[in-house]
Amino acid sequence: MTSVFAPLCAEVSTAAENQQQVRIVGAGSHQGIGFSSVKNAKSIPLDDFNAVEFYSPAELVISAQAGAKLSVLSALLAEKQQRFSCSFRNLSGLFGTHSEDATLGGGVAVNLSGSDRVNHYAIRDSVLGMEVINAEGKLITMGGRVFKNVTGYDLSKLMIGSLGTLGIIASVNMRLRPLAETEASLCFDVLDAQQAVDLMAKSLNSSLDICGAYAAQTSQGYRIFLRLEGFWASVQERVQNLKKLFRDNDLHLMEAKESSAQWSGINNLADFSARDSSEEIWLFSQPASQAAKVVRALRVLSPNSQINLDWGGGQVWCASTDNLSAGDIRQACQDYGATVQPIRVAPERAKGAFALDSGTKKLLQRLYQEFDPQNIFQRQRLYDNL
Repeated sequence: MTSVFAPLCAEVSTAAENQQQVRIVGAGSHQGIGFSSVKNAKSIPLDDFNAVEFYSPAELVISAQAGAKLSVLSALLAEKQQRFSCSFRNLSGLFGTHSEDATLGGGVAVNLSGSDRVNHYAIRDSVLGMEVINAEGKLITMGGRVFKNVTGYDLSKLMIGSLGTLGIIASVNMRLRPLAETEASLCFDVLDAQQAVDLMAKSLNSSLDICGAYAAQTSQGYRIFLRLEGFWASVQERVQNLKKLFRDNDLHLMEAKESSAQWSGINNLADFSARDSSEEIWLFSQPASQAAKVVRALRVLSPNSQINLDWGGGQVWCASTDNLSAGDIRQACQDYGATVQPIRVAPERAKGAFALDSGTKKLLQRLYQEFDPQNIFQRQRLYDNL
């Protein structure tokens, strides 16, 4: 039986025969992430591969082709009061496109889990399996449509966050969860990043089932946003308990619609999108307890930068006009367990962001040699030093 992906397979096979590199084209929502594609690369668009292949509301599983729009899939799931078990970020605003057409394949390839990661699944944990077109133009099935432990390697996990440098993600099987009946948020101001981290930890360590903890830098310090979702009665009770927990602060309650709009903006970095487009944006991941120290280190390098905290401090987002280099940043933050990822950064300053020790570098070289020995998929888009 001929696969619907046969034309894509043929294009990759021809490119491999001609030793021509390819460029996977989705909706462009994350087009600025990673290093630039080579100019003469063959474009392989995925627009026409957007069908839902399988959807079982009872089993909480959906399988869709990589070009399927996340907005369309979310609307489909909402009809059955369901949603993805993870959340995706749409960062198109950072690159000037402000598109609502982020795709499933692009979201998986970039692997930037949204703000509710503190309580729900990451993208990596939500992917049950996928179909991938390898560097020989063959369609390979990885994983399946059920969640279970298996013996051996789950190759689909290698594709998540690879920016398409190991193969073309053709379709993805995703796990789902019920859509929350309602939500609400509380926000309040604090003096500095350390206080923000401490109070977010206090909320996350409580029994109130917080599903979002974010702190945005203000002119006076930080504004904390705490999100609750679930059944209406449960949310109302937890709101009251959250108010008691932070009764010494001047609290503002955001009801369902206002809360949802606020977190949509947080998830997609709307506040950064509205800022100076010349600012370079970096993402740091570290233990939440070390977030304030990372902020202080960044303040030394870039005193006027905008620095926000997500995941209760597990993520730090920094927007700076000071032309920071990956080397300077790594050196400043290396003692705090932070890893750095350039999101919207000039290539010359992003080089070396992924510091590879000799063992890791050899392992990656062997991996790419097995998956793509001719470098058809441009591994240099992710690793500039391989």
